[in-house]
Amino acid sequence: MKNQRIRKFFASSPFLSSLYYTLFDDSFHREHQSVLAGVVEYGEKSEFSQKSLLRRNIHRIEKGLTTEIRKEIFAESYIEATVLAFENELSSSIDKPSLKWANDVLSRYFDTVEKTPRILSAWSHYKTLDISKLQFEIHKKFEPQLLVSTEVCSVSYDDFKSLSEGRRSIRSYQNKKIPREVLAKAIEVSLNSPSACNRQPFEFRIFDEPDLLKKAVKLPMGCRTFAEGIPIIIFLVGDLSAYESERDRHLIFIDGGLITMSFILALETLNLASCVIGWPDIELRERKLEKFIGLKKHQRCILCIAVGYPNREVEVPYCQKRSLDEILNYNRELAENEYSD
Repeated sequence: MKNQRIRKFFASSPFLSSLYYTLFDDSFHREHQSVLAGVVEYGEKSEFSQKSLLRRNIHRIEKGLTTEIRKEIFAESYIEATVLAFENELSSSIDKPSLKWANDVLSRYFDTVEKTPRILSAWSHYKTLDISKLQFEIHKKFEPQLLVSTEVCSVSYDDFKSLSEGRRSIRSYQNKKIPREVLAKAIEVSLNSPSACNRQPFEFRIFDEPDLLKKAVKLPMGCRTFAEGIPIIIFLVGDLSAYESERDRHLIFIDGGLITMSFILALETLNLASCVIGWPDIELRERKLEKFIGLKKHQRCILCIAVGYPNREVEVPYCQKRSLDEILNYNRELAENEYSD
């Protein structure tokens, strides 16, 4: 009761809450360090931060190009930094599709906007770049296009509902090797998931080698009862150096959740099962994982995923979900606030 009264007092303001966790509880120390390390890494223009900057700014330009009432001048404040990031990527990146996307969008942008002195300077710089290495056999432009189709979605609602309802978290797997190319198919599909400004600040750290796998499955807490039978375990890692500001510190978890759902549904279409395993922020386990998979201070584990061919002779939890009546809430809070004034 005493502890509850103390917590209640410190929870009364943001400052006191920060003071509480400084004085009495170190639960947020690693998060604070990771967020700050990410901001520092971004400021030092590391390779990944520059990739993220380019992806973010190209996507921002795309949004400017596709707005219904397009401005004659936009992206002026960051176009020079975008061209510089593009130049850096030209000299180092092997991701040619992303480079072609950046180039095609920049080309469209400079053909579209009114050229202020600042934009003209960036355009002059852009024209000096050697883009010959970006030649593709495919002549399609990787730039905004009209969403025109006479065809309806080939996947019916009922089929998708069936896929969604049939998916279960599986904790018993066949002793059967999973081809890496099959796993890559599911990841390829999942990369189409939404991501804030298309930065995609994550990577899949996959363990399928038996000796390493035995050690890897012991790291999460949520798989103790079935760890020995897991054929593959994946650590989804978020990279906080994708962001220049602390305000975006939660995006690795949002984007990580989005790509995970697409990934585990894609696995279902390949007859593979999965179980998402939470990764609680426990310092001892964080240190073990950091050492085991070589995490840097600005990288955080978002969650883990066990993958395998399901053992269909074992029961799985029914897992009744909440009803629509509990979830849906149209405009109620807005109406209550309006009438309380």
